[in-house]
Amino acid sequence: MVRHQHPEGSHQYELAEWLAGHHHHVVCMECGEVEDVHLDEDQERTLRALAAAVAKGARYRIGGHVLEVEGVCRRCGA
Repeated sequence: MVRHQHPEGSHQYELAEWLAGHHHHVVCMECGEVEDVHLDEDQERTLRALAAAVAKGARYRIGGHVLEVEGVCRRCGA
């Protein structure tokens, strides 16, 4: 299980990536809804390269990456 922190302080748990598959999230800052987002291969390649560059700049050996985009969902933004 993987724990995700919501903007208002609550938590959500989901299956680990090795069970659920690699994906990312969009998180509503109003209601806390979390939605899975799957990137296409070009987008994922770009994100991997960015994560590797960030790790290199921080003198880290990269182990993976997680992307959570915060915003307002359709229900809350309507």
